[in-house]
Amino acid sequence: MNLETRLLTTVLDILDRCMMRGKLVPLGGAYYGMAGLLAAVLLAGCGSGGGPKTYPLQVRLTSASGQPLPDVSVIFECSETNTSATGATDSNGVCALSTTKLGDGVTAGTHRVSVYMQASWADKPDRKGVDLEKLIPARCADPSTSGLEFAITKDGPRNLDIQLPAK
Repeated sequence: MNLETRLLTTVLDILDRCMMRGKLVPLGGAYYGMAGLLAAVLLAGCGSGGGPKTYPLQVRLTSASGQPLPDVSVIFECSETNTSATGATDSNGVCALSTTKLGDGVTAGTHRVSVYMQASWADKPDRKGVDLEKLIPARCADPSTSGLEFAITKDGPRNLDIQLPAK
């Protein structure tokens, strides 16, 4: 699946997660990440290209036990630049982050990170009965409680291995 399709799938999964039976489900900080993701999609290709300077960043996401986490949404939020970068992991738990256009990366600064399963994650036959809380603790859906924070500079890093905390 190409990056554009995965980004669209991520947007649809976020919207699906927020709207269950016509009621808004409180997602804490993930709501702001969703707003950032939608802004990135809507603004991609708009304007004269005068957006914030970004640096490519690829993330590999694993559970506390080291298991790669596929079909997971990752949001990097930087309060210094007031930007969000998003991505959706592939079957190996890897994703490239996007801020204003697909795959452009993140802005320099300190980023608080939120992580959550896409709505379609549990639909796969091999995932029936899996305890999602063991893979991704609920606190990871909110950047203020996830405990995941990374400093990105113009010099790097360009690849991050993120192992989620235990439940």
